[in-house]
Amino acid sequence: MTTDSESVEDALTRAAKAIDEAELVALACHVAPDGDALGSTLALHHVLAAAGLQSIASFPEPFTVAPHYRDLPGLDLLSHPDRFPVQPEVMASSARYSSASSR
Repeated sequence: MTTDSESVEDALTRAAKAIDEAELVALACHVAPDGDALGSTLALHHVLAAAGLQSIASFPEPFTVAPHYRDLPGLDLLSHPDRFPVQPEVMASSARYSSASSR
């Protein structure tokens, strides 16, 4: 998240540094993930692995994927939620957010 005085570029630089320095990056998507959530989580998981960085990717119970997403590359790399760290050092999430103004 950027502050009023921080540019997007500075925030991205800070995020990249945190990811690069982390022992493990935790990647999470929302319950009953759709293709966007699964795809973006798995894509980042693959990118981090290609960069030689350790990551874990998961989503909350019920830990099942809809049949039409079962051919996504890397689905077998997802970890069961009980293996997800309780307080990860660095975490990226594709969770659904709502703001008070959108209610």
